[in-house]
Amino acid sequence: YEMTSSLVGSEMCIRDRGVNTFCEKKNGEVYIGTQHGLWLYQPQTQSMTECVLSPHTERKYNISALHLDGEQLWIGTHENGLFRYDLKTGVNKNYTHSDRMIKTLSSNNVMSIGKDHKGNIYIGTSMGLCTYNEEQDNFFVNIYVGAMTPVTDIYEDSNRNLWIATSNLGAFCYYPNGQWKHYGQRSNSSIIPDNTITTLFEDSKGVMWLGTNGNGLCYFSPEQKRFVNNCPENTQLQNVTIYSIEEDRNGNFWISTDKGLYKIDRKTNNARLFTINDGLLSNQFIACLLYTSPSPRDSTSSR
Repeated sequence: YEMTSSLVGSEMCIRDRGVNTFCEKKNGEVYIGTQHGLWLYQPQTQSMTECVLSPHTERKYNISALHLDGEQLWIGTHENGLFRYDLKTGVNKNYTHSDRMIKTLSSNNVMSIGKDHKGNIYIGTSMGLCTYNEEQDNFFVNIYVGAMTPVTDIYEDSNRNLWIATSNLGAFCYYPNGQWKHYGQRSNSSIIPDNTITTLFEDSKGVMWLGTNGNGLCYFSPEQKRFVNNCPENTQLQNVTIYSIEEDRNGNFWISTDKGLYKIDRKTNNARLFTINDGLLSNQFIACLLYTSPSPRDSTSSR
């Protein structure tokens, strides 16, 4: 691997800042969430601009999640709640948890942000799943997922099923008929290899995949109505934490982990590991850090 030429100069701006997440605008500009603030990459000028969320303090927030909803950029942070930034007006609002007020975020540690086809915004926190109430400009906690459940990822698939990944209870799915279903190691409906789900992914064929912490990949089988381990022998992705999954034009999977970047040939199911010896800057990826342009997740933002 070689560093992309258009990012060589801009990369210096965010070196050693720890990149957590990406979000692409329709014009090709990319918001980059780091452990020390939010940045905007502009490919036309090959420049990187810092986005200051608190002009009066110039505080560097640890950005954990990004979601672009039209002209509204939702920004999740570690320990500092949620920001909603209006790209047109420049108005920025911070939402935080309060023990003295109801209908606030269940935690200031925001782990994921998602949206369904009805326009509902979901916020995954370290203490459960919240839904944004636009009319009242507040939040309510989803009771079914549970208040003590860290929500690591949120994704609505092409069949309008809303998937919720957690770090301790497996996965939940909210179906279009209004029913919730739990998929976990201890649930009667299905068996998954690990209750610690790190990421959700839908491939080009509409198959839903789960990435786990040390127990590989599994996919949902509509025929069996349960999740199936992609490699029961666990010879692939053995004892690694899967952070993100993407699919290239040839149908290959690219999987970021804590030990490097894996490429899985979907035709042969063979896996190859890329490390710093192949040109990567580090073997250690950060949660949710793998991105293709344009990203399927970005397309859901405009639905």
